[in-house]
Amino acid sequence: MTISFEENHVSLFTFSLDLEVEMVNLRSVAQENVKDVKIQPIPEGTGIPSKDALQSTSSLVGHALSSSDSCSILDAQHYCGRKYENVPIFDRAHLRRGDKFAGPCIVTEVSS
Repeated sequence: MTISFEENHVSLFTFSLDLEVEMVNLRSVAQENVKDVKIQPIPEGTGIPSKDALQSTSSLVGHALSSSDSCSILDAQHYCGRKYENVPIFDRAHLRRGDKFAGPCIVTEVSS
């Protein structure tokens, strides 16, 4: 695997470093043919995201919006134009069909 990596690195970047190769991330994909898959419908929302997604600030930098009427986890600083602005961060798992919100914002998802 190391030789293959080094060959690909030289091919892409035209140089090689005399360092030990370390695997940091590994992605595996499994496929299976499954019959009778039942897709669960996404519940209907009210048009306004719920507060279900409120999380602690331990996973993202910002300050909590514990009194928010939306499912915003917290505000994050976002550079927009010439200044930083606070933007809401939504947890996609708690958004429902028909929920709407204005941007700029960030939508997080565990599997993305």
